[in-house]
Amino acid sequence: MSVAAPAAPPASGADAVRLRMKDLCEATGLTRQAIHFYVREGLMPPGEKTSRNMAWYTPAHLERIRLIKRLQHERFLPLDAIKALLDEREERFDDRQRAFLRQVRARLRMDEVPADDSVDGAELVARGPARAEDLEALADAGTPGIGRDAGGRVRVRGEAVPVVEVLGRLRALGFTDAAGFRATDILVYHQAVADLLRQEATLIAGPLATLPPDQAAEQVAQALPLVHELLTHLHRVRIEEFLDGI
Repeated sequence: MSVAAPAAPPASGADAVRLRMKDLCEATGLTRQAIHFYVREGLMPPGEKTSRNMAWYTPAHLERIRLIKRLQHERFLPLDAIKALLDEREERFDDRQRAFLRQVRARLRMDEVPADDSVDGAELVARGPARAEDLEALADAGTPGIGRDAGGRVRVRGEAVPVVEVLGRLRALGFTDAAGFRATDILVYHQAVADLLRQEATLIAGPLATLPPDQAAEQVAQALPLVHELLTHLHRVRIEEFLDGI
């Protein structure tokens, strides 16, 4: 079902440069039909119509298409997850905050990931303790970092390999299908982290936005190990409290 597209970006500064559909196709390798599909599904705003068959686009459109392709083909995110991510970003942050977060990202070097650092799912199965049926289920569920290549084979990006390995180790501990544990149950942790990240991003784009991007990035880098330590502690405490209350 199609949804309303976000408002078109204002034509100012770099966005004042006008691009044709042909330019977008040549720069991204996508067909007109694919770009129109992105617009129809609300993944990117429409161009500025000048006639029935003509519209102008901006560098912001080009940047959005490249981002969608990167999330889809390099991160193995399905289009519905990409749209939810983009909608969340646009709803929570204004242009100034998004620009600041991009600067922090660049300084944290989080974007310097090889175009394809994925491994064949069969290789992980052979290496153990991953199971082929678990990888299939995670790929079908749209698990971030786990998808299929053009031939339908499951591939796992580097950042998702530990997820698969932990799942295999949980299986070895007795968290099996027979015990009622499904591979996709691990997605509850993906959702929990995604919810946490929404709050963390607001923190970075709020109080830290008063700092120079270099300083903000340094603070984030130093804070991450402390936050991970805190999360481990709180998780353990909450489990104990839950069991005590039964």
